Amino acid sequence: MNAEQVVLESFSRNARVNRSLLGALTSEHLNLRDPAGGWTIGQHLCDMIDFRRGWMETIAPEQTEKVTYLHTMLDERTFGPRTQNLQEIQQILDQADQVAVEAVQEKLSADAGFQKVYESHPLMFLQHALVHDAHHRGQILMVLRMNGVPWTESDGPMWAPWRE
Repeated sequence: MNAEQVVLESFSRNARVNRSLLGALTSEHLNLRDPAGGWTIGQHLCDMIDFRRGWMETIAPEQTEKVTYLHTMLDERTFGPRTQNLQEIQQILDQADQVAVEAVQEKLSADAGFQKVYESHPLMFLQHALVHDAHHRGQILMVLRMNGVPWTESDGPMWAPWRE
């Protein structure tokens, strides 16, 4: 694989890790939060998805409408997922990933970077998403543990894509 293929494959594996995490969650988990007052799991998922939509507005505005925001405002300062249906959340994330990859591949084909951000190489957007997702997955796992949810992921399906 060349470097571009490695990043695209890493992003694909990242999507499978996200799918595995979502597949292990229940709708009840979405309302769990860090006892110290941090975000709920649902809010972390909102940020993972809405990150893609937000950056699409800058890097590929013509693609923006293809990506749905997950969040809804619950009051002036609080947001949460507009659905508790994990399958719907997964579909929104899958669509966001697909549109992100399409936007990157379009720039790769044109041998161009994005304008305003990720100008050095379009794959930097996917790299940013990988790091961003890993941060939120770690936060989600921490919230689960802090709320007493047993999680034995050390040898679970979230690791499977990285063993290939």
